[in-house]
Order: sequence, then C-alpha cells, then structure tokens
Amino acid sequence: MLRLLAAILYKSGQSVQDIAAWFDVREATVYAWFDRLEDADDLGAAARDRSRSGRPPKLSPSDREVARRQLAGPPTAAGVDATEWGVDQARQYLSEEFGVDYSPRHVRRLLAEAESGGQ
Repeated sequence: MLRLLAAILYKSGQSVQDIAAWFDVREATVYAWFDRLEDADDLGAAARDRSRSGRPPKLSPSDREVARRQLAGPPTAAGVDATEWGVDQARQYLSEEFGVDYSPRHVRRLLAEAESGGQ
C-alpha cells in the first residue's frame, strides 16, 4: 500500500525526497516502487510484496516445538546442570540435542518465545 500512496503523493506534486523521508526509506526505494508500479500488469499485485522464501529453518516444526517446551521448563528436566536457562546453556543444549548452532541473539529469541508460551 505504501507504493500506491507514494505514487499518489508524487503525482500530486510531492518530491521523492519528501516521500522517502515520510516513509523512512531511501530515495532509491521510492524510485524502485515507481518502476514496479509502472511495469505491473496487475496493480494489486504490484502493491504487495512478493513472497520471499528465505532461509529454511534449522529445526523442523516438531523439533522446534520440543525445544520450545524444554526451554520453557527447568534446565534439569532437559539434563542440563543449571538452575535456569542461560544463553550458553541453551546453545549447548540445542547443539547437542538437535545438532543446530544458533547465534546468541537467536537463542535469546527462542528463550523469550519459550517463556511466553510460544505466542
């Protein structure tokens, strides 16, 4: 929708610089939006982002759920000698149990997800 709004603003006389500042994007992004709208056969499709496959997850959905449940409980239930989960303990557990290596930042996300019950 931002693409369409940017085009409407541009057609009404606003500068690309102003539009980029309002939407907090680079000017090159605004020009790319215009190119995409201009080349589009279907305006609705041009207004939406294309699907992106991204990197496949390291854990299968079932393994992720098992890991989430383990990280939600006490470490001792997973065979880890600690009173509470820390990033280092969780990283080591995930590596040993599932054979995956996650960055500390991602492990923090997994711990937060486990703490919130997976929501």
